Amino acid sequence: MDRRFFVTVIASDRPALLRLRRYGFDLFRQTAQATSTRAVALRASRDASGATAYEETAKVTQAREFVIDGLLTLNEVSRLVDDGYQVLIRENDARRARARTEVIEFEEWLRGMEE
Repeated sequence: MDRRFFVTVIASDRPALLRLRRYGFDLFRQTAQATSTRAVALRASRDASGATAYEETAKVTQAREFVIDGLLTLNEVSRLVDDGYQVLIRENDARRARARTEVIEFEEWLRGMEE
């Protein structure tokens, strides 16, 4: 089984977000949302001690993105990136895996509790 990763898929517009359904990937529909981003360009400069510092410039860009979370393999991530989506890999699925369960008889469980 391929390793899977918790990801956030970023689409450029609403139709692109809706087109994600065609892939049949494990995307969490309830997490889909539109977000606004604001980016400020920085200019590198040197302070009095000679260390590099950054100053904000007047260049500010506003953007609207459409995002959805999911659980994808690296091959699925690659397909989405090749098709123009941005994908942010958050973490490996093993870090948030559901508890593995073992089935045992009730009497055996009671014996274990007595020890």
